[in-house]
Amino acid sequence: IPVTDEATTQQALQIRERPEEFPGITAEPAAVRRYPGPGGSNTGQVLGYLSPVTDDEIIKAKDTNSPFLRSDQVGRFGLERTYDKELRGKSGVTRYEVDNLGRVMGEARNDPAIPGAHLVTSLDARVQGVAEYELNAAMVEARKQIDRNTGVPYKADAGAIVVLESKTGRVVAMASAPTFDPNVWVGGISGKDYAKLTAKDSNVPLMNRAIQGQAAPGSIFKVIPTAAAVNAGYKFDGEYPCPSSYSIGGQVFKNFESQGHGSITLGRALEVSCDTVFYALGHQQWLKDGGLKPKKHPAEIFYKTAHQFGLGAPTHVDLPGEEKGRVPDRRWKQAFWEANKDMWCKTGKKGGTYVELLSYENCLEGNLMRAGDAVNYSIGQGDT
Repeated sequence: IPVTDEATTQQALQIRERPEEFPGITAEPAAVRRYPGPGGSNTGQVLGYLSPVTDDEIIKAKDTNSPFLRSDQVGRFGLERTYDKELRGKSGVTRYEVDNLGRVMGEARNDPAIPGAHLVTSLDARVQGVAEYELNAAMVEARKQIDRNTGVPYKADAGAIVVLESKTGRVVAMASAPTFDPNVWVGGISGKDYAKLTAKDSNVPLMNRAIQGQAAPGSIFKVIPTAAAVNAGYKFDGEYPCPSSYSIGGQVFKNFESQGHGSITLGRALEVSCDTVFYALGHQQWLKDGGLKPKKHPAEIFYKTAHQFGLGAPTHVDLPGEEKGRVPDRRWKQAFWEANKDMWCKTGKKGGTYVELLSYENCLEGNLMRAGDAVNYSIGQGDT
């Protein structure tokens, strides 16, 4: 049982030099985690942290090949948790023979310790430092901009950035903001620091938004419907109208800043981020699939292409707690409706408030893929 981890060198030497004066007590060096942050990097959410082993964990591991000692620290988050077993190794155990008074008579058995493995990651500390700096700078810059919908500056209080090696998919840098210093966990976190990290206004720094945050991707998503359009037979270098708005029934979907660009190619549509080109493509494919009365086996090319890119499925990155994204195809729409139908039917009311009316409509037709769903999906919005 560890008495203290803050003994001075003088105290430790006294105990080692005069053991007869300190029966049952010894002073031993112990490994302590340090997260040095090379290249100005923090990497808190990726590296994770350790915390003391619990009584339940000691009991559960008692009969295994790697029982815990009370002095052990266990990986709770990030790479520390994923590779806890490999990094831990196995503690050495020495058994002594004692008489009925508890006096040591001799050594019975000595099982040597097995050191843990070294873990080499694909992270580049320099790139990680730059990524964290640029993420913070982008958030600061975004706060200077006005949200046209609300008339107030953007909050820009959270974000994530991932840098991948294109040929292998290996993670070169992964940053999430707000973040935390992993060193605050070393030796056990203080109550004050823990309260800071878990307070309501902390904005959840213990969440790795790179793999757990879920939000509409927006215009970067347009590479998916572009590839889908080519899969559907549209020519990449063909000409497609980019008007300032696109109408479906009585609903008008406007282009960004209501700007038109004439007839342009799909490549140019990506370059200027023309919403109306993708609105039209999404609407046309929705109609080909049968619209509100879908065919028995609709092609759903725009959604299938997203699945082919791996969207809507976990990446299986070797970090705990990953959340998969969502591709809101007809199957998802049906499942979502079935899961929420009872609640919508209970709270819905014809001619009631906006929320009650919305629930009423969802109760009756929440499983239908509407034209608005298709066009919103085409620019990475809606339920995506």
